[in-house]
Amino acid sequence: GAAYLQDRWEFEGLVLNAGVRYDLFTPGDQIGDLALRSGHRYKQQFSPRLGIAYPISDRDVLSFHYGWTYQTPARSYVFENRGLSSSVGTKGNPDLQPETNIAYQAGVQHLFSRDISGQFGVFFKDIYGLITVRLERAADGTLVNKFFNGDYASARGFEASLSKSFSHKFSADINYTYSI
Repeated sequence: GAAYLQDRWEFEGLVLNAGVRYDLFTPGDQIGDLALRSGHRYKQQFSPRLGIAYPISDRDVLSFHYGWTYQTPARSYVFENRGLSSSVGTKGNPDLQPETNIAYQAGVQHLFSRDISGQFGVFFKDIYGLITVRLERAADGTLVNKFFNGDYASARGFEASLSKSFSHKFSADINYTYSI
């Protein structure tokens, strides 16, 4: 389940969008309490979002965005190979936590002429709780692969674009993104 609240404020050119999202995830009653090592049947998170745009001149706008997103694990990561006699290589984990992404972006837009504009922005993103596989000892003593939250990733880079709006019977867009 999820719920989202957002509001927008405008004052003398400044635009502020603020919101918060609440996410709730559970693997359901078909999973017994013994399979949930964390002891938490319900995984929940509040995810803030904030966006600001401000005109710094009659041709330039500065913007900033900060936000969290929350992604529940795919059903196959939770329920795969839960039976005792299954021959699938990796066992699902009903105790997985959702993946959390924290992103930042700052940019500037410039109006070169009435129909040509450009934008430049930098971005950063941290990703926590990525799903990976590790060996775990089963109740019968054998080693089995099992999904778990264990990886971290990050991305950063910049984006640049140039747009010509429709006039003189054509329009065009040029975009470039560099990401690490």
